Amino acid sequence: MKPHPLEILIFCGLFSAAALFMLFLGTMAWAYSVPAAALAAAAILIWTGWQPKLLLALVGLNQLTAIVLILVLFYRRTMQPAEIVTLDLSSLALIANMLLGGPALGLLSIPLLARRLRDKRLPAWLTSRLASPAA
Repeated sequence: MKPHPLEILIFCGLFSAAALFMLFLGTMAWAYSVPAAALAAAAILIWTGWQPKLLLALVGLNQLTAIVLILVLFYRRTMQPAEIVTLDLSSLALIANMLLGGPALGLLSIPLLARRLRDKRLPAWLTSRLASPAA
């Protein structure tokens, strides 16, 4: 069994710490338990390297919903006649973003996506785990 690369240890630690913090916030407001579960799932997926496509889908959808939320809120003034549509779109984007890990996963996934594109160790780790699921 190969040891975990340093990047995997760092990302798993960051995702786990963010999940614990969101779970702590979930003791005060139950809605924060959902992003905590998504962050814990991301930590488990990156630690095991089991489903890299699922991890990238989770991270990518989180980024997409955050971008949609920011754009809708930024261009709210130009969409003034359709304000109810703007409110519906922003609320849907916010709910989807929170279901997919919230802003914590969005911020922590930026270096993960950059490492995936520029570094060779992270994709090699994920593809080696995909080839041998029992490892």
